[in-house]
Amino acid sequence: MRNTVPVVVLVLVALSMPISAVGTAGAGSASASPLATVDDGTTISGETNLVRGDHAQLDDAPNRLVIHGETRTSHATPTLDFSYVAASQDESIRTDQRAFAFETDFEALEDEDEREAAAVAELERLEDRVEELRERENDIVSDHADGEVTDDELLRALASSHAEAEALKHALDRLDAQVGTAADVSGKADNLADELTVYTDSLRGDIDAALRGADDENRAAQPYLLETGEDGLVVATITDDENFVREATRYDNRDPDGTEWITAMDEAREETRELYPWAFDTTDGTSTIRYSEVQLFQVQATSHDQGYLSVYLDGSTEQVFHEHQTLDLNRVPLERAEEIVGEDVTAAIDHTADTAPASIVTVETDGGEPADTTVRVDGTVMGETGADGELWFVPPSDDYELAVTTDSNR
Repeated sequence: MRNTVPVVVLVLVALSMPISAVGTAGAGSASASPLATVDDGTTISGETNLVRGDHAQLDDAPNRLVIHGETRTSHATPTLDFSYVAASQDESIRTDQRAFAFETDFEALEDEDEREAAAVAELERLEDRVEELRERENDIVSDHADGEVTDDELLRALASSHAEAEALKHALDRLDAQVGTAADVSGKADNLADELTVYTDSLRGDIDAALRGADDENRAAQPYLLETGEDGLVVATITDDENFVREATRYDNRDPDGTEWITAMDEAREETRELYPWAFDTTDGTSTIRYSEVQLFQVQATSHDQGYLSVYLDGSTEQVFHEHQTLDLNRVPLERAEEIVGEDVTAAIDHTADTAPASIVTVETDGGEPADTTVRVDGTVMGETGADGELWFVPPSDDYELAVTTDSNR
């Protein structure tokens, strides 16, 4: 839960054997020595922020969509999965076959009423699949929160959502092109495709690329932070272009069949501005798009002082269904959370407004030169501090064990 205070424990036992973490690539490290010996460990408090409604209220930073209730947090890294590749290709082929079958049957129809009825029926079928995709992902996320689904299974489900959404967008485009003026399906088809962008953009796509083995398309430089609850998901990571990317989805805030209370773009923009005042006060520009056929608005602060914000606001619930944030690590303010002095290495941990992302800087205790160390969170390798002694990472929202180790031959 968000109010739990993070705990950092400096490991006391020298690591003389390789360490492996489930679902984590490159987690092994041999002949390492501990940073320090502290009998009780060292407690580092996370940043405590007021939560109003569905959002954490942050100072000098964009507010963030949060999950309510009991949550589960973990780190995991997707790696090549041949069974996933085969399954996703099979799903794509089936979707294409169904689209081709519709096109063949549609061309054989001569009566205009029959053609219109067929087009509407196909659109409704695709609309049902979009809803099923959202409900299925929500079920997997909820099961993960309950401990019934592993991290690897959740990563695969998120990647599957991406692959299926791409296939459905293609099918909707084909339907629109095939039907033409025979039926008024163009607006609904386009809006459904726009809603699917929630599943095709950014992190789900990066996870899909990693499971396919397309490393050049996977931007994550670290394991993904996964936070799940009964009705919500947060995925976050540090990318190789020095950005912190965080995506939050609240499935309970989506109601495409409810009464639409927000109907104008100005209303949606003002509602979003109230939820994210700092982002809109510092942005160079905003963008608002209404997807009227699916009761959804996309509102963006395209270039605020720290990065980029995109929000999908449900017109019925008047709440945020999906939030995407990209923060430039070179532009986020830091505050010193703790400095730990060890026999060989000194570590300084800095937090941002909502704890994550966090930075750790390690230097040699004698001399102050940057120290190349390996950083683990709950046994999962976050990365190495490298020649400059610094590493950004995404800490969990509950207690965690931080291990900083150096080569024993140093």
